[in-house]
Amino acid sequence: EVADPSNLTPEEKKAVEDAVKKANPNLPQDLNIDVADDGTVTVTDKDGKPIGTIPANKTVKPALNAPTTPVEVKDPSNLTPEEKEAVKKAVKDANPNLPQDANIDVADDGTVTVKDKDGKVIGKLSPDKTVKDINSGGQTPIYPGNRDRDISGWFFYKDIEVKKEEQEVHERGYHEVYMYGYPDGTFRPNNNITRAEAAAMISRLKGYSLNDTSAPMFNDSKTGWFTSAINAVFKNGIMKGYKDGNFRPNAKITRAEFAQMIMNIDKPNSAVATFKDVKGHWAEAAINQAFGNGRINGYPDGTFRPDAPITRAEAVKIANSLMERSVDIVGLKEKLANPTMISRFSDLDSTHWAYYEIMEATNDHQFERRVNGLVDEDWLQIYKEK
Repeated sequence: EVADPSNLTPEEKKAVEDAVKKANPNLPQDLNIDVADDGTVTVTDKDGKPIGTIPANKTVKPALNAPTTPVEVKDPSNLTPEEKEAVKKAVKDANPNLPQDANIDVADDGTVTVKDKDGKVIGKLSPDKTVKDINSGGQTPIYPGNRDRDISGWFFYKDIEVKKEEQEVHERGYHEVYMYGYPDGTFRPNNNITRAEAAAMISRLKGYSLNDTSAPMFNDSKTGWFTSAINAVFKNGIMKGYKDGNFRPNAKITRAEFAQMIMNIDKPNSAVATFKDVKGHWAEAAINQAFGNGRINGYPDGTFRPDAPITRAEAVKIANSLMERSVDIVGLKEKLANPTMISRFSDLDSTHWAYYEIMEATNDHQFERRVNGLVDEDWLQIYKEK
């Protein structure tokens, strides 16, 4: 709650910033959180790239409720003492929990400022929330015209609603790369993904810190490119090792293991998968949840094949669904027409079933949701990694 939603104090801005950090504990430490005077929050990375925006109505609310019905006054620019008292009463009625010793000051123009006994501002209300001109309420405006005449030379327009053209504001954001190709320029979409690669992928997607490069606790993972990713997923309860004390970083991750990996970061549900080969499987609960959330598909023969390895393309499709990331030919149309910035792989083109899923995963990009409430993206800009 803030005293004046249009002009936050430094203390109120700090409170909003702290609330954003608390609600997003996995944000990288080097992000910049800017709180505007009206409470709008803009988050950028260390290079100034936009990551997301939170509208003011999601971050702050006025400490004072406005009266349900503004007080009618003769002159909105110069209220009488009686009119000011009426405004005070209306404010009290709208805010029954105000301290008994609160001071309600009504300015000549109807601006209301409420302070506590120590003079600290509790809240403010602008005149448009507190008063209205009695001469305009319920009256019919008169305009020059040539029909429906009630007065010679004039006619009445009744119940005219002037509609302003409003442009819907779409959600915008920034998505980072979480999957990479190989040095030879390939992506190898049909190759299997290893447990270490899966750990790195989820760590990037969730924004986990990758600063801990110390040797993991597992016997077979003390050194390697994957140490920080394994530390991250283990600390966050996403992946575990085996009973023999190993993590098996280079082993192919199975479809069941992948479902288990995303279980703790996906939405719970009570679905039961229709696959005929998962009942009694150690990962049955995770497979049921992933099925209920639409993350996984089975095969035409009705099986899921939980112990089969998952491919890189399949993993990307599941990860995009999990994190509500989605682009298609419409969202990429302009970028494909000028493909100098977009990721290109020698073994992948737009005919591959997962082409757009892989583009989503392998490009840093700013996007706009095509329709608010849905996940389809129209890309605004692609950023090349430095």
